[in-house]
Amino acid sequence: MQMANGQHQVSRFEITKQINNEIANVKGDSLVKKDSETNLITIG
Repeated sequence: MQMANGQHQVSRFEITKQINNEIANVKGDSLVKKDSETNLITIG
């Protein structure tokens, strides 16, 4: 039982890490741009 619970924690962490990586990829691809002067965010 404890082993299964431990695996769940690792799996959840991996999913969170994967989501964060995808968000970073979108920002890196310049699909999302933020103007630091006006604080406006443009998508696309």
